[in-house]
Amino acid sequence: MRKRALAALCAAITILGITTQPAVAAGSGDLWPNGAAGNRANTEWRTGSYGNGALTRRTLIKAYMVAGQNLLLGSSAIGQGASDILVYNPGRVTGPIGTETIPALANFSCNFQRLGLGAPASQGRITSRAQELAGPDTIPAGGVAGGYVPCHYGAPVTGFYDVAFIGPLGTASNVDGTIGADVALAQAADFDVTQGTSIAAWDATVRANLTSTVNITGRVFTYYLALFTGGNGLPFDLRSDA
Repeated sequence: MRKRALAALCAAITILGITTQPAVAAGSGDLWPNGAAGNRANTEWRTGSYGNGALTRRTLIKAYMVAGQNLLLGSSAIGQGASDILVYNPGRVTGPIGTETIPALANFSCNFQRLGLGAPASQGRITSRAQELAGPDTIPAGGVAGGYVPCHYGAPVTGFYDVAFIGPLGTASNVDGTIGADVALAQAADFDVTQGTSIAAWDATVRANLTSTVNITGRVFTYYLALFTGGNGLPFDLRSDA
């Protein structure tokens, strides 16, 4: 029997009041910071559910942005299979927490941006533990040493944006992925197509503009995390230090 892990983050409810205390910081590097012990659990986006349908096995990330601010995005799955990072403008995702109705078309696709003229092949890709911890680079590049090249979306209006990190099997699968389970991101399965319906590393960072190196903290959160370790006997120490 494989181990499924659900981290219910009740503190996230206070975000509705726009507090400065996030339920999750900017990404997996904050959940597993430098020196973290135990194992890594991949973040899921799949069609299965927990609790007889009460919670769909997908992690819907939310980010509060003021109009003109930028959301910088990356994952370990970008460039593999049908993976993508999708952003939905405020008010477009509706329904109860855990069984939200996701629109068929997103307002932003990392893959679409990557196809643009002059976009680097590395855009949106977190390819190492060092990049996960460094976070997004600036655009033009060079402002953040060792940072990954982010996909980016400028907020057209002030409000809460929804972000879906999609694994290589896309949005309509319920097949288990292969999980490296290592905090160090040293396994091939942490970055290749076998991640399946999960991703090993992700980042969603809010900054004032693309040239800024200053992260605006307290903006990224989720009501619950759907996590998968890939097997029994793989405990993990989940935290948010930012």
